[in-house]
Amino acid sequence: MKENVMKKKNVFGIEKKISQGVARLVITFNVILGLLAAISNYYVCSTSVSSVLNEASHIAANLVNASLKDYVVLAYETGSIARLADPNRSIQDKQAILNQRVADHDMTTAMLLNTEGVDIFTGEDFSDSKNFTEAMKGNTYVSTPEYDTGLGHVTFMVSAPLWEGGIPHTTPIGVIVYMPNGEALNEIMRAIKVGNNGNAFMVDSTGLTIADVDATLVGQENLAEEGKHDSSLKAIGEIVEKMATGQSGVGISTYDGQIEMISYYPVPESEGWSVGVCAALVDFIGPLMATLVLLIILVILFTAIGLVLGSRTGKKIAQPIGICVDRLNLVAEGDLHTETPVLQTNDETEILMNALGHTIDSMNEIIRDISGNLE
Repeated sequence: MKENVMKKKNVFGIEKKISQGVARLVITFNVILGLLAAISNYYVCSTSVSSVLNEASHIAANLVNASLKDYVVLAYETGSIARLADPNRSIQDKQAILNQRVADHDMTTAMLLNTEGVDIFTGEDFSDSKNFTEAMKGNTYVSTPEYDTGLGHVTFMVSAPLWEGGIPHTTPIGVIVYMPNGEALNEIMRAIKVGNNGNAFMVDSTGLTIADVDATLVGQENLAEEGKHDSSLKAIGEIVEKMATGQSGVGISTYDGQIEMISYYPVPESEGWSVGVCAALVDFIGPLMATLVLLIILVILFTAIGLVLGSRTGKKIAQPIGICVDRLNLVAEGDLHTETPVLQTNDETEILMNALGHTIDSMNEIIRDISGNLE
């Protein structure tokens, strides 16, 4: 009897093994499928955000370039005005001409420097300024924007040579200097926004911030340098270093307590300016997390279904085997008269039970023959 119990336990062990095997297979498949789906979803999401950022950085760089071109063209055109180059014209007349252009083009102010670099209107000396020295060489020049704490806003200058007789490419006899609305570049940065927490900024060839959503950072923040001394700014510092050298691309960094994806692109026809457009990962990781939660729920659901199906499959296989074992135990105890169960499983267990039935019938026939012979 004890042996029979052990054999029954072994039979139920087969059911358990089958159930566990199916469950492990289902769980493994679901986990792998879930991971692949999560990785694929993250890749598609990050690729989409990267593409949007890349396009935004191109747009921002071209907007800055177009804005600078407008200033440069205005300065160059002003330097070709014969009345400004006429030494017989009064200072008042020349100032009126420049004031009209300042008003028409939303400039802050305009200056007319003589060959000594002195503004003929205010007497202020700009001889050491690169705006003056470059223009006297016959070049147009845009200075690096900086935040003027006294004025409370960003300032930069655009200069062009004042040509002799107003005829371009002759001899510079002075310099036209315009001071555009310094917030114009910051407004471009504010207009480029990806996601709820995205922002944009611009740096020069040294990594110095020259335009930003926060105007107070202009001329004050140099992440390329700060990243060398602050480990928390190392990633974004390396990105800004690439921007400063005119490279373009996409990178991941941590800034101001949040993880960001940054696309950067150089401003065409500028002196090493580059625009960076940022998107906070939290803005697009939310939908990704929702998808991951859904995937986890589906994995759990399919795993539960797999466990149920595994248990049922185990029972379908183990129960007929158990019936066969029970009948064999009776045979081992000498019971050849109990009716052999008939299985309708249409598989090997049905064949096994039929074979057992035939074996018992054959044994009974042999026993009857032996008994007859003995009589």
